[in-house]
Amino acid sequence: MALVADALSYTYGSGTAFAASALTDVSLALEPGELVLVVGATGSGKSTLLRLLSGLLEPDAGTVLVDGEKPGRPGRVGIVFQNPETQFFAETVFDDVLFGPRNLRFPDAEDAAREALASVGLPAESFGDRSPFTLSGGEARRVAVADVLAMRPAYLLLDEPTAGLDREGRDAVLAAIAVARERAGVLVVTHDPEQFLPVATRVLALASGSAAFDGSVGELLEDPVPYERAGLSLPDVVKAQVLARARGAAISSIALDPVRAAANLAEARGALR
Repeated sequence: MALVADALSYTYGSGTAFAASALTDVSLALEPGELVLVVGATGSGKSTLLRLLSGLLEPDAGTVLVDGEKPGRPGRVGIVFQNPETQFFAETVFDDVLFGPRNLRFPDAEDAAREALASVGLPAESFGDRSPFTLSGGEARRVAVADVLAMRPAYLLLDEPTAGLDREGRDAVLAAIAVARERAGVLVVTHDPEQFLPVATRVLALASGSAAFDGSVGELLEDPVPYERAGLSLPDVVKAQVLARARGAAISSIALDPVRAAANLAEARGALR
């Protein structure tokens, strides 16, 4: 079982004078329990890839299969867009979150809605009766995530899920993603990969619509050059170790954990004396 994209290409305005290539020959696979990061500069094709994976767009070339089938089966793939206010329509937060599981005829639809709200730190008892249009930006983002989590998708696609959130909101969304991974594959598009790298299984870096890097986090840390060529910056904790290694330090394994990274640098400094 997996969400598999094979050699996807897509051009906006194909066949017109305004044609603009958005993706060229991009592939990825997402299995339940995985967290795949998709990163890249603005205009690199990240949002287009999300729309192709969810079935909102049809590729010009290549295929997308969800557990061996074309996208479109309700509830299998959930997507949370970057602007949560565009997803709201109900009079209350609870009704908004309830719509998905009720539409999918879940026998426990109300329980699914309550669980989803609780998982993002907005319990139904406190937030369920509020209008979604009166929420703060951070609360709105968390309700948008709950909208999709309530449908218990097999694959969860998130576009900048922590953008604009304070620390409390960010931590709540990260905790909800961790819960979602227990039963779903999660794909995160983000401009801030540092908070996801420690828990990611793979990283796909896009540049001008093509894959500049595709590999595990370990492979990225050991050879970050293709990633940086895509215009992306490494976390400072990684940069320090990469620079030390480039100057002759014997660092056997680049670490993301700050404590382990500090130990690496201390050991390297001692060896260079």
